[in-house]
Amino acid sequence: MSQRFRLPQGTAWVNYLRSHDDIGWTFDDNDARWKWIDPSGHRTFLNQFYMGRFPGSFARGVPFQENPDTGDARISGTLASLAGLELAIQSGDEQQMELAMRRIQMLYSIILSIGGIPLIYLGDEVGALNDYAFASDPDKADDSRWVHRPQADWAWRGKVEHDLNSPHGQVFAQLVRLIALRKQQPAISDSDTAFVETGNGHLFGYVRHGAGQRLFVVASFSSHPQEMDANLLRVYGAGYRFTDLITGQTHTAEQPLRLEPYQCVWLEPSSPPKVTGEPSERGTSYPSKMLTEEQKGGETDVSELRTRESTQRVRLCWLLRTSVQLYSHVRAFACSLLRYPAHLCHYLRSLVL
Repeated sequence: MSQRFRLPQGTAWVNYLRSHDDIGWTFDDNDARWKWIDPSGHRTFLNQFYMGRFPGSFARGVPFQENPDTGDARISGTLASLAGLELAIQSGDEQQMELAMRRIQMLYSIILSIGGIPLIYLGDEVGALNDYAFASDPDKADDSRWVHRPQADWAWRGKVEHDLNSPHGQVFAQLVRLIALRKQQPAISDSDTAFVETGNGHLFGYVRHGAGQRLFVVASFSSHPQEMDANLLRVYGAGYRFTDLITGQTHTAEQPLRLEPYQCVWLEPSSPPKVTGEPSERGTSYPSKMLTEEQKGGETDVSELRTRESTQRVRLCWLLRTSVQLYSHVRAFACSLLRYPAHLCHYLRSLVL
């Protein structure tokens, strides 16, 4: 994301979870290989999972232009059906219904905060499910994309929008609240997005910083509770105390950040406490009027020490950056050898001979 998400100045992404069309897995093969993922095998897995053919899948997508010989296909389906709401409603499983709604809210929390223009496809705002009636229409039966292009039932929509006992009404209420919350955050309107390593493969994180506000967004893609290291929370959040703007809960960097299944948090650091007339508990900061003459004379030494620390920090950053670049080159070389066995054989032969 740190590489692919960047755009020229004055441009923006259009972020959508679903559209009128099918879904094709058009990620770059080299990007997948860089993460040690087999691109062909991963596409096969994604197709099988979102068609509901993979064991444990919650998705209920429909194949589009499936090739039975190669296994290649594209996916049709509404957001709610792909996120598990259709399966949960059909089975009457309350736990799965809760997880499905959590997935939907988490995904909306991302497209509303990551940067760009959010696009919500008609029907997804109320968690509309797949409409299989298209199969009875001779003019549409051969095109599975009509499963997520149903004729709008405005009477039903008007009813469920305000029915909080319905999962559709809950999806709508959560989305309306997130949109209103987004409008109040200046950091979201015009600032770059800095993606970060959360130290947990289930957690996706990024920072929005601008217009005097900083937001640290962390989203969990797991059906189990997950944690992020407390020190990473301090570093990326730039503070010790944070308020999750979505729930209103307070989090501190004194302990790991815990996220519930499919939870997304928009963390805003609390204002640091103002310095009073009392000495700092850290024992290194005193109001100027309380300094002795000896302490004042030592201010120059402290300044020089800070300068040396800053210089060392710059050198360390340069060393780390150089090490990362060297590692990247070595890894790319190794990937190319693995990708082309003939090159690997030639390379090994050159070492022997």
